[in-house]
Amino acid sequence: MLRLARSAWSDMIAHAYAGFPDEACGLLGGTGDDATLFLPTENADASSRTFTIDGREQMRAERILDDAGLTLLGVVHSHTHTDAYPSPTDVEKASNPFLVGWRWLLVSLKHPEPVVRSFLVIDGRIHPKISEEGISRKVRNGVGVRDPHTVIFAISDGLITFGQFARLFRDALGCNNALFLDGSVSSLYAPALNRADSRAPLGPIIGAVEKPGARAR
Repeated sequence: MLRLARSAWSDMIAHAYAGFPDEACGLLGGTGDDATLFLPTENADASSRTFTIDGREQMRAERILDDAGLTLLGVVHSHTHTDAYPSPTDVEKASNPFLVGWRWLLVSLKHPEPVVRSFLVIDGRIHPKISEEGISRKVRNGVGVRDPHTVIFAISDGLITFGQFARLFRDALGCNNALFLDGSVSSLYAPALNRADSRAPLGPIIGAVEKPGARAR
């Protein structure tokens, strides 16, 4: 069950009224099941029926949460004239595989008193329980073993959950065993790939060099 701090609840309600008659939206941060911080964002759709959070707004919010030591838990938006229950458009948006595990909080302004409800949408179905997929989304890296002679290192291009990263190794890379390495300072230095990440001031943890006389596979 999601526990919502009074300050976050108040900020959500105020933002919903400020956006009226259009739908208002924002992102919710916290730790585990404790939602402690609401970050308002602009509705790029400027619509009373739909909402979209611009990617740059999301990145800004995630930086604020990272600096505060918090995790992005979910998305908040308002319904101006309907109940606090996901619409077909909400369900379709929430079914995006990159948003699996997010909490969806709805603020309904249909009645004199605002109503707030939280949902999870899984496989196109509205589910009120906690998803096993996970809620932490970061750039992740890890290592997997495909066979006795093949080790595979991987790093994600964008923000993903533990579940998505695990399925990459199991389903796409054919690794029965894999180890998660990092999800906060994940970086790659590979000149051949035009890649020189600088997310944090740190040196190499794992390096790959060619052994003299060895044949690359």
